[in-house]
Amino acid sequence: MFRTVREKLIISFLLVAMVPLLLLGFSTYLQMANSLKTEMIFTSSNQMIQLDHLITHMLKGIKEDNQMLSTHPVVTQGESAAPIYADAQVDIPISYQEPGDNIDHRIFAEFERYAKYHMDVAYVYMGTESGGYIQWPLTEVRKAGYDPRKRSWYQQSIKNPDQIMISEPYQSFLGDNFIISTTNPIRDENGKIIGVMGIDVSLQQLSRIIEDCNIGNSSYVFMFTKEGIILAHPDKGMHFQNISALAMEEARSLDENSGKMSFSDFYKLLHEPEGFLETTINGKKVFVNFKTSSATGWKIATVIDESVLIAKNQHVALVTSVIILLLILFTFGGTSFITLYLTQPLDQVVRHLQSITNGDLALSISGALLKRKDEIGEVAQAVDIMQKSRYQIETQLTSSNEELAILYEQLASTEEELRAQFDELWDKQKIIEKSEERYRLATEGANDAIWDWDIHTGEVVISTRLLNKLGWSDEENKNLYLSWWKNIHPEDQLQAREKLEEHLAGKTEEYLWEYRVKGQAGKYLWILTRGKALFDAQGIAVRMAGSFTDITANKMRDLQIQHMAYYDSLTNLPSRASIVECLTSELGKKEASGAILFIDLDNFKFVNDSFGYENGDRLLVQVAKRLQQIAGRHFVARLGGDEFIMMVKGITDCTTIEKLAQCITQAIDQPFTGDMDSFMVTSSIGIALYPRDGNKPDEIMRSADLALHQAKKEGKRCYAWFQEKLEHEMLEKLYIEQGLKEAIRKEEFVLHYQPIVDLHSGQIVGLEALIRWQRPEYDLVFPDEFMSVAEEGGLIVPMGQWVLKTACLFGKELRDSGREICIAVNVSVKELLQNDFVEQVARILDETGFPSSCLELEIVETLLIDKFEVAVPKLHHLRAMGVQISLDDFGTGYSSLSYLKELPLDIVKIDRSFVSGAMKKNTHVAIIETIIELCHRLQLKVVAEGVETEGQRFFLRKKKCDKIQGYLISKAIEKEKVWDILQKK
Repeated sequence: MFRTVREKLIISFLLVAMVPLLLLGFSTYLQMANSLKTEMIFTSSNQMIQLDHLITHMLKGIKEDNQMLSTHPVVTQGESAAPIYADAQVDIPISYQEPGDNIDHRIFAEFERYAKYHMDVAYVYMGTESGGYIQWPLTEVRKAGYDPRKRSWYQQSIKNPDQIMISEPYQSFLGDNFIISTTNPIRDENGKIIGVMGIDVSLQQLSRIIEDCNIGNSSYVFMFTKEGIILAHPDKGMHFQNISALAMEEARSLDENSGKMSFSDFYKLLHEPEGFLETTINGKKVFVNFKTSSATGWKIATVIDESVLIAKNQHVALVTSVIILLLILFTFGGTSFITLYLTQPLDQVVRHLQSITNGDLALSISGALLKRKDEIGEVAQAVDIMQKSRYQIETQLTSSNEELAILYEQLASTEEELRAQFDELWDKQKIIEKSEERYRLATEGANDAIWDWDIHTGEVVISTRLLNKLGWSDEENKNLYLSWWKNIHPEDQLQAREKLEEHLAGKTEEYLWEYRVKGQAGKYLWILTRGKALFDAQGIAVRMAGSFTDITANKMRDLQIQHMAYYDSLTNLPSRASIVECLTSELGKKEASGAILFIDLDNFKFVNDSFGYENGDRLLVQVAKRLQQIAGRHFVARLGGDEFIMMVKGITDCTTIEKLAQCITQAIDQPFTGDMDSFMVTSSIGIALYPRDGNKPDEIMRSADLALHQAKKEGKRCYAWFQEKLEHEMLEKLYIEQGLKEAIRKEEFVLHYQPIVDLHSGQIVGLEALIRWQRPEYDLVFPDEFMSVAEEGGLIVPMGQWVLKTACLFGKELRDSGREICIAVNVSVKELLQNDFVEQVARILDETGFPSSCLELEIVETLLIDKFEVAVPKLHHLRAMGVQISLDDFGTGYSSLSYLKELPLDIVKIDRSFVSGAMKKNTHVAIIETIIELCHRLQLKVVAEGVETEGQRFFLRKKKCDKIQGYLISKAIEKEKVWDILQKK
């Protein structure tokens, strides 16, 4: 078909050129089509942002208007505006629109004036606490039985008095419109709430804003709530319908498909905050771009007909096709011209060769061809030389025959000389064999295997000692070079060759590398290879020799050491070092995501203490096996003690991870077998996601640990997710703890004292010392903000010593002035559990000179539950010294009667929660009566805390309570003010 070179070149050039051109055209079309789609998404997103801004701005303006109207002097006087008619049996005529100087008409006129300049407002109204109601425009809302106080807009605003509320859309009371209400409480000049101010916006106003947003003839915008209720839509019939109207019913078969949106697209539109999807609405394929308003929580969606994008794509395809066709035509013309120009000299050479074939040796080749500097010129020169030398060769053949006859005679004469040389070579061969024998004995006696490689021939010689150890077949031993490289471990092949090539290139002084070589039954030996190459004068390697050393034993020992470093010896799970290395590798990957589950056994110390450490270890091994079964392909490691880590790669779905956490909790809940009996433990789990909660190993581990602590706080045997507030709480605790350390060093604490009054005499008989933190550049800090941190950090002990000593010094000052007043000091359980706590109290009393009988130490019953047996002997010692013991907040903890029976108590303090409720609940009255009577029978004094009213004091005195303290007497005050209050008393 294509006989000439010229035709083949033309076809080849066309084929080579057309494929890239077609690919270029296709890729260009795809890129432009994607660009059009991206531009469409970007444009619709900008339009939704602008629309969201307009609606947000409108709602913000209405909220500001509501705030302004609710504080208008006329409106704030409307407590009695509009007569009460909630209980009326017949409709009450509307009269406040009639002119007059009454407050009703002035309020209505103000509403009418505001509505005149705000066309987007549907209703302006107010309802009062007495049931009154005024509204613009005039409608039939003042119907019999209508009570604004029972409407949701009124109740919602009253429940949230400190903010302007925006309601979800709802149908108006008249049923003629769908509206959104903005409400705000109305306060009189004294700040009392007298009613609620409301301004309503019709959903028709939102529709008008959307209609003004022009995005093309084939596209439109609609808006809906997070529950799927359509707020605005070009089709008025869709208003306040559920968006599920756009989705087909799941129960329909494929044959009955109405062509509406699929359920998965509907679900995505309703549940995701923003996105883009391609779907079908009313039989048309459309593109839907949607986002959630950050201000209202509503969603705005743009719907663009696919035909818009198809029309643009067709135009792009047409332009691209025309350009590609023009390029192909240009390529064809250019290729024909170039190939004609290139093949003309070749035609001349072919014609000259045909002449030589016909025996015409006198014809000379063209001089122009001989002068060419390309390949055709070289061919022409070769043909010319061939033509000229042909005659010479024929002449030389004749003379060569004569020379061969002479050479034959010379060969016969040298036969005897060759025989003598052969005998000499035989003797040298014997000498070489003896030398090789000595070489073999030397290599076999050495520990290393010797090898020699002739690089030119590829022949390799290796000591038989190593070959016997490898146990290769005879076929493999025939070609040792190929066999050696074939049996090197695939993972070591590349680097071994690279190191060898570097040495053969002269880049290294010697070849030194370790790799694995396969021997019998597929077993690999670790080989240390040493070698050095011999180079010729041109720097090319011609020979190489060296040694092989079997280092398998050393490698196995190193691997065992490495395993001990990276794996837990008890459970054989990866250890802390493996966790850090795995996390570092995972977090270093681009777009890495997943979860960390921090697992801790609850009350594991109880297992060790009760069943022994051997059973505790057996428990950890069984837990490890259960975690591995649950984890499957996921990474599980033991962090230490009873803490485990599970890393779930590529999964961030909360539901999936929570199911995994539940499986872990349920698996560990199952009984574990011990030596004799079975026992049970539970687990707590902290969960953190990466990279959301940390993109470094220490950060993500800390986040999971914080979540674990939260799970422990929530009662154990559960899981908790990391939240940013946990980290903030931790940092806040660290900040407070550091501040407390500085406060202890700089003595930034002060004591305030709350008086305790004897109910019978009315005199102040005691003071409760309460610590305050006078933090520089801050207001006075109360104990509830820092005491828990002091407890956890152990700072409560030095703080408690300071409080006790400072209070005793002040008590000594009072006694020296002639006032017999006791000082009450709160004692934490950590202070009480100090080995030398009794001695500390005795030393402080001795140093300050304060009588022990005037010191009252207050303890809390909830702090004694776990350490009851340790605390009771110390309390007996303190009471023996004369110190009074008081049980604080009685009734708020477990309130076991055994405390009253077994604790060495002098005083019981009734918690303020019972006192404040005594005037409201009979149960509190009964509890207080019972506590007072029981304590008096046990010869204990009773102090009531939190007394704030005369009625409470009268009630407690009637019930024969001994002492009271609270704001009725005085709040906790500075030392200087104590002197003032004592002088007044």
